[in-house]
Amino acid sequence: MVLNGVNAKDLQLTIDKRTCNFESLPLSANETEDPFSGYNNKWRQPATHKESDGEIRARLYNHCQFWETYFTWALKNELQTVDVRSTPTAIKIYGNGFTLKLFEDLPSALFSK
Repeated sequence: MVLNGVNAKDLQLTIDKRTCNFESLPLSANETEDPFSGYNNKWRQPATHKESDGEIRARLYNHCQFWETYFTWALKNELQTVDVRSTPTAIKIYGNGFTLKLFEDLPSALFSK
């Protein structure tokens, strides 16, 4: 890995002959308003036991809460685009709604420990 350039808003790396560009994004100091905080990502924590209906409901609610916080954060920070395709999630986002993905279509990242 080679660090090509870095400044306050951008980072460029070369990894295995591929150049990767990263742009910094603003984060909220408030945990409940930060879509990347642990508070809004409890749904990502692997289950440690067979979960009850209530636990599954709470996990799904937290997952939807993540997406709500993510879109609110993007609007508040006037982002022109947001990435909804590369986020490992059980929900597929469309321009006019969402659906649960089929089990076969779930990203392996959801099952790694």
